[in-house]
Amino acid sequence: MITWITTIGWSPFAVINPIWAYCKEYEEYPDRIIIFYTPYKRIKYNLHICKKYITEILKSYNKKNFNENSIEEVEIENDNIQPYADRLSKIIQREKNQRTDKIILDMTPGRKYMSAINVYYGYSIAEIPIQVYYLHLEESKYQDVPYPLSPIIKNELIDILESSEIFSKDLEKHSEINEEKEEEKLEKEILKNIKTVDIKKDYLMILSIKKGFNTKTKIRKFTFGNGIIIRGHELDNILKRFTLDNLVSAHFIRDDNLKYKIYNLTEKGKYFLRDLGKKNINGKQEGD
Repeated sequence: MITWITTIGWSPFAVINPIWAYCKEYEEYPDRIIIFYTPYKRIKYNLHICKKYITEILKSYNKKNFNENSIEEVEIENDNIQPYADRLSKIIQREKNQRTDKIILDMTPGRKYMSAINVYYGYSIAEIPIQVYYLHLEESKYQDVPYPLSPIIKNELIDILESSEIFSKDLEKHSEINEEKEEEKLEKEILKNIKTVDIKKDYLMILSIKKGFNTKTKIRKFTFGNGIIIRGHELDNILKRFTLDNLVSAHFIRDDNLKYKIYNLTEKGKYFLRDLGKKNINGKQEGD
């Protein structure tokens, strides 16, 4: 069972759209939604809107019988830090005792301190997998627009805890690709000779996985370090293509309370990388 915890604020779609995005991007869906709200007239009105949307969304995606009874309302007397922190702690403890498979904390709506508390609990509780998500909008004009009606390139559902790996010491150590080793010189030469941006993206992504940059965040860090920016949606599409073409395999691993999707290079992927390098080492382009 997956429990999704969120907070009602001034924008209903800040609550609705992250759930919608998660359902579209992943093969698993929340079984239960827990919504924090305060007893203000505007907030209660937004709560009613959110429940209607969320129920229809999850009835569509989740083939189990999701209904309004699957949504739990948690009223806190005000939006100060202490009431929220206390109630959230108790709910997480309850979910842990009920052996919930995973908790998802949505930090898109609500106040900044709520986001900080979500991240804190995500890192500090090891007995149950917790993920913290944030739906990033590139333009604020889509803030009150239903998720399917906003351009896919203008928003990105970010796994905050997984993304924080970019600050790890191991990543910093491995990302120093300027050492003058023969293999690295060769990789730079190949990269220099690839003129087509899409081929360059393919090469860098496959190379990053070979080098152990095997989560989405690490792949993006590696490609950025080589002068290529790949947005989240485009990265997902390329990884799906690699997986379908059997160039990479994907599986989840558990690290304490964190759950990551890891990509590994297959034998076919190794041949692909080798052949792509051969075609470009002497300045020749694929298809020339």
